[in-house]
Amino acid sequence: MSATSYGGRFVFACKQAADRLGRVNRYQGLFFFDSSFRPVPLEQHFIGVAGKPRSQASIRNTDRVVFDKVVSNRFPSAQRADTGDKVSELVRDGHQVMVFVHARKETVKTAQRIKEMAMEEGMVDAFDTREHPRFEFYRRDIATSRNKEMKELFDSGFGIHHAGMLRTDRNMMERMFEDNAIKVGIKRKVES
Repeated sequence: MSATSYGGRFVFACKQAADRLGRVNRYQGLFFFDSSFRPVPLEQHFIGVAGKPRSQASIRNTDRVVFDKVVSNRFPSAQRADTGDKVSELVRDGHQVMVFVHARKETVKTAQRIKEMAMEEGMVDAFDTREHPRFEFYRRDIATSRNKEMKELFDSGFGIHHAGMLRTDRNMMERMFEDNAIKVGIKRKVES
């Protein structure tokens, strides 16, 4: 039995669960991994967005916030001092970003909308991965896929990932993201 969490209460809950199951020795068979075990700490940002849920206005506002937060530098100075500077420069500074969405169809739509916003803002170069040493290798690899959207998005530095894709395509996206050949990965959030 293993778990990942940030709080001591979760450790206690894991120990209680191990005791209830009876088959797990809490001193030998129970493993707890908190955030200190990660080689690169993850950051999460929760942002409220105006608009009726699932409405066009809400979707547009969400996409704009994601784009602004991840790529652009348009946050007011008070907010920028808090998280904006660090996050807004991620893509420009060569960092990768993973955006989680709630539906499979939204992976492609979100990537396409962020790509369009980058084009409108003249920031396409920030996403470009053509200088990656293995870009041509990955481009040939992705040419074997039947997923048209995945191919188009890869050329712009985006990747998509969800359970409706072929396992080979998901593995390919994972390898490319791990190797930094994709700047922004749009992934379907898995409910736990």
